[in-house]
Amino acid sequence: MNSFALSSPPTQIARLSACRVCAFLPPAEFAPHAVGLPSPAHEHENLVCRRDEPIYRAGSPCGAIHVLTEGLVAIRRIAQDGNAMIVRLVFPVTAFDLTAFLRTDRYSAEAVPLVPSRVCRLRREVFDRLAEHNPTMAMALMRGMAADLAAAEENLQAVAQRSARERLLGLLLRLATVGAPRTASDGLERFVLPLSRQDMASITAMRPETLARLLRDFEFEGLLRFRRRVVEVLDPGRLFAAVGESP
Repeated sequence: MNSFALSSPPTQIARLSACRVCAFLPPAEFAPHAVGLPSPAHEHENLVCRRDEPIYRAGSPCGAIHVLTEGLVAIRRIAQDGNAMIVRLVFPVTAFDLTAFLRTDRYSAEAVPLVPSRVCRLRREVFDRLAEHNPTMAMALMRGMAADLAAAEENLQAVAQRSARERLLGLLLRLATVGAPRTASDGLERFVLPLSRQDMASITAMRPETLARLLRDFEFEGLLRFRRRVVEVLDPGRLFAAVGESP
């Protein structure tokens, strides 16, 4: 199995072009920033984040905007009993703390990479100065926050209207096509699950025993095969069709 590797500079530049922060950088700053070097003004950070190393913790001041440009990040809350619960998965290219940033608030949860990831960070004082001279940037971020809120509402609607089977297949499909590291292929599409079964049950709002039964059903039906955390996609066309999407 190949280990997960971050993308090459040309791929990273393409990803950053879609970032709501980086898209507004002057050309002289964008190129070095895209390959992880500091910009001439040392204002924009392209963080390379290791798995399970928090990007920020609950309770810390929200002093920057973060945009995931590569990888997969979990937003986790710590319950009163001390257990961590994933409340949201962040896929590229998404800002994941805009509401707290605009309220000048503290983080109510922690952000933790589930795989090696890249994150664009723009500190508050830099954003304020850039936005003052570039109102389009501020408006783009506002539109981004509106889009994120709309997506959150759609997710809530999906939980209410979709069956447990559809919710779980939708999550697995998203991980297979966007958020999960790939392994070497021998004709079968494979991906590595970056989530525990308990986390998948929590995200899809189902009991662990329901999730276990559905995973067995998927194998029996010839959709997927599970080898610990490695998932083999046996029939991609049927998998897409099962969640009402096209490949």
